[in-house]
Amino acid sequence: YSTPTSSIYDCPGYSLPTEAEWEYAYRAGTVTANYRSDLGTCTNANKSTNHIGWYKHNSGKTTHAVGLMQANRWGLYDMAGNVWEWCHDEHKEMLGKGSVTNPVNEPSKLASNRIIRGGGYMAEPAFLRAAQRQNTNPTIPRYNIGFRCVRRIRFYDEFSKDLGWTTSSAQQIHRDDGPDH
Repeated sequence: YSTPTSSIYDCPGYSLPTEAEWEYAYRAGTVTANYRSDLGTCTNANKSTNHIGWYKHNSGKTTHAVGLMQANRWGLYDMAGNVWEWCHDEHKEMLGKGSVTNPVNEPSKLASNRIIRGGGYMAEPAFLRAAQRQNTNPTIPRYNIGFRCVRRIRFYDEFSKDLGWTTSSAQQIHRDDGPDH
């Protein structure tokens, strides 16, 4: 938990990802509705959804061990489905369309609603989309929400510079998945 006067980027070590970081990791360089392909329609499951995450139509109404579905391009498993994942950000209803850089919504109080991403084992396929966002109160226990830690690093070494990595490229979030949202 960050105080209103601190920034998540000042925290050493591990933390929850910001909403922007979570989506960047989920997408892993893709621009489609999910990291394998487009979902087609949001109301129907398709073959790609069945391969990337556990959700209402394939989970058997239970969670599953991590790593049983296909990873995204960066080797991250279970970014879609299984359990929702907490993000650091406080919920704000409208973020707008298009790309924005680092839209961190620092929590104003402990009980404020926080963003959850990724969908869960009882979710419809539409909730597995990269841009799908929900919110809930972190003080209320939930059986279908987990977390993924990120490690704070700075991209200053020569290898990172050669790849063109910057701290802002890892904090960009995209709001428009196209016509299926």
